[in-house]
Amino acid sequence: RILAAVRDPVSRAFSSYKYNYLRHLQPGVDPIPFGVMVRWEIDRVLNPCLADAGYAKGGALPRIDITRDCYNKYPVAAQYAEVLDRSNVRWQPSSLPQRQQFVYRGAVGRGLYALMLKHYYSNFPQGQVRLVCTEALSEPKRAAETMRGVGRWLGLGAGLSEDQGAGYNFVEAVGVGRYNTGDATGYETVTPWASESGDEVDPEEERTGAHVPKLGARPGGGGHNAALIAAVSIDEGTEKMLGAFFRPFNEALLKMSGGEPCDWQR
Repeated sequence: RILAAVRDPVSRAFSSYKYNYLRHLQPGVDPIPFGVMVRWEIDRVLNPCLADAGYAKGGALPRIDITRDCYNKYPVAAQYAEVLDRSNVRWQPSSLPQRQQFVYRGAVGRGLYALMLKHYYSNFPQGQVRLVCTEALSEPKRAAETMRGVGRWLGLGAGLSEDQGAGYNFVEAVGVGRYNTGDATGYETVTPWASESGDEVDPEEERTGAHVPKLGARPGGGGHNAALIAAVSIDEGTEKMLGAFFRPFNEALLKMSGGEPCDWQR
């Protein structure tokens, strides 16, 4: 069984920019804007790499390894030529922190899930590979139901009727909160789900998770750059450009998985 968790690739790329790029800049260093970084990645790495592999927009997906065939072939010096040219008056090499560079320079490419999963769908029966959209894990009641479906797919509770609890009940497990989100990076500390109303909670609602319909807003982490991270946003032009770039790959993923589309309205 092969389980793949996928997230809206546009918001995933922006999240990577904030937490793998901005978070590691030294104080006072001028950041490269998100729109500039992703356009450089697409124009200088991904489009040439895909063209070399014979890909035309909307056509059959090539069988390539993104890391080997794209990022190793088109190095940092080519992707960030202006920054590494010391005559640039705005950005200097210090605008490219070494820490997490491999991650943030591939912020867009890491969202091309169809390319990554093509190998699995080509070599395993469709029913042996399952996608989980992380948007379906964004509030406890829906998350528990999503995980219940995954549990059934894995055979948890097999042979039991609905009355006997067919499928593992994940309500108690997911009800405590989420990991690796907000300020709590890693998997040592849980971030609790927040109640919208703050009213007294009925015990049955507490058990089912019905009293906490969505994750409460919290300031994101970022250390000395927390204010910078909190203030940054995606401009409309960049969001539309990324949505158009990802669309054929998202459609290919939907087709090969044979499943329902994720909540990626771009």
